[in-house]
Amino acid sequence: MQGRPLNERDFLDAESVVGHLVEPGSVFRLLADQRRVLFPTLLFEDLFSSDRGRPLIPVDVVASVLVLQALHGLSDREVTCF
Repeated sequence: MQGRPLNERDFLDAESVVGHLVEPGSVFRLLADQRRVLFPTLLFEDLFSSDRGRPLIPVDVVASVLVLQALHGLSDREVTCF
């Protein structure tokens, strides 16, 4: 089952807690601000054949992690340890 991004923010939202630490113009800021535009949910729907099961992490989050993983040369294990 494809995960869906939540449109509401809560007190655990990273932007509300540490957003001021992310430099304007950085790839981190770009992904934080534009990940839903760059990786729209509809673009990935054909990868999910069923609505059954537990929803996965939203695709815009997974795609952003993959971009950062490649950019920083991190292994799958290094990425999943955070």
